[in-house]
Amino acid sequence: MKTEGSNRTKWIHLRLSPAEHKIIIQRRSNSTCRNLSHYIRNVILDRPIVATYRNLSQDEIVQQMVLLNSELNALGNNLNQITKRLHTLRSSEQEFWSLQFTSQADSILLKLAEIKGVVQNVSERWLR
Repeated sequence: MKTEGSNRTKWIHLRLSPAEHKIIIQRRSNSTCRNLSHYIRNVILDRPIVATYRNLSQDEIVQQMVLLNSELNALGNNLNQITKRLHTLRSSEQEFWSLQFTSQADSILLKLAEIKGVVQNVSERWLR
């Protein structure tokens, strides 16, 4: 944060050991400061530093959603390929590919039910 129109023209040089540097970098990464200079200025000038924290239950939910998203993308790609193939087939091949289409649609419905369960679980956690 800049103060009343004053430009920062003065430098302070500081030497740190690798361990000290690692500690400062770690503490800065656990804060909301945009960069290292901002963090160090706040520390030196006794300004409040807002620390962030990780919500582990949220992390777990995000991981589940990422997995479900990748599975749905794969199923959607397969479904698109089968649909494209159905439009270019002769009548003798259509029966086989329509069965493929039906089984893929069933897989998608199962994944959608799983997603619905995850979303319901998430909403129950948030409403506690």
